[in-house]
Amino acid sequence: MFAGVTFALSLPSVAHAAEHDEDVLPPPTDDAADPDEPGFPQDKAAPTAYAPPTSGVVISAGPAPLPAPVPDHPPLADWRLIGWLGGFAQLDGSKYGGIENGVAFQYRYRWFVGGPLVAASAEPLSASSYTVAATAGVGTRLGKQVRAQVLGVFGAHFHQNVGYELLGNDNGADGTVPFAGARASMGYLFGKRFAHFELGAFVELDDDLTRRHITYEVDGASVTHVVGTSTVAFGIELGGSHDVF
Repeated sequence: MFAGVTFALSLPSVAHAAEHDEDVLPPPTDDAADPDEPGFPQDKAAPTAYAPPTSGVVISAGPAPLPAPVPDHPPLADWRLIGWLGGFAQLDGSKYGGIENGVAFQYRYRWFVGGPLVAASAEPLSASSYTVAATAGVGTRLGKQVRAQVLGVFGAHFHQNVGYELLGNDNGADGTVPFAGARASMGYLFGKRFAHFELGAFVELDDDLTRRHITYEVDGASVTHVVGTSTVAFGIELGGSHDVF
């Protein structure tokens, strides 16, 4: 009985809605609520635009700068400080030999090479010689890693104790003579950038331009020694160099 009454009372409401074609809308949800209305949940506030920090260090996300490029062609100019150790042999005179060492500074611009040179050589338990000279000639870099050059050498030899006898009273003769020679060398340059370590070999031919005959007495006897000779030297070079441009 009560169910039938309820059904009868509800029919006009449905009919009335159909007659006036009214839309029945669902109740509003929390997602559609206006954030300005009172009671709007604070945990569902509308998102705000991103604002970058106004203080602190800004770190760039760009790529790191690349190192300066290294030219793939030989430099037009460079300098090097080189030392050497080797041996020598006399081509006349006593025809003995010994050891030699020295150091040279050289500057190259295009094909021209020049610089000073000092050296010392000695025969075992006998004569010795010191050299001061200037060098000038031609040289080149074969690629970036190989050096080749041929130089003229001009200077003076300071000979000491020429003709010295270990078991005698003859201390030998001293004298200074000018000389001229030629020096050829080739070496490899380690290092791809501007500074290099060099390792190579050389051969040098020298000739004293004069022969000095020095005479003196030893134990009442006259002794004459000849100061001046021709020599050939050879050995290894090692040192450093730096490309200029």
